[in-house]
Amino acid sequence: MAPGFAAPVPPANVVVKAGNIEIHPTYAGPQGELPGLDQINIPLSLSLRGAGLVSITVTVDGAASNAVQILIP
Repeated sequence: MAPGFAAPVPPANVVVKAGNIEIHPTYAGPQGELPGLDQINIPLSLSLRGAGLVSITVTVDGAASNAVQILIP
């Protein structure tokens, strides 16, 4: 499987988990200015405020990404 989405993905087929919170993106597809770069736009829940280090995973059509961690002050 090629890296990235290769085509726009319906946001309904993408789920982002931030800690224990599932977030459905508003956009998932090509970034627009840089060829080969994909982008996912998600609204962050206010309940994550002050959460500290949070694990983030992205699942597209059932295939999950590796987890990354971000700091949410």
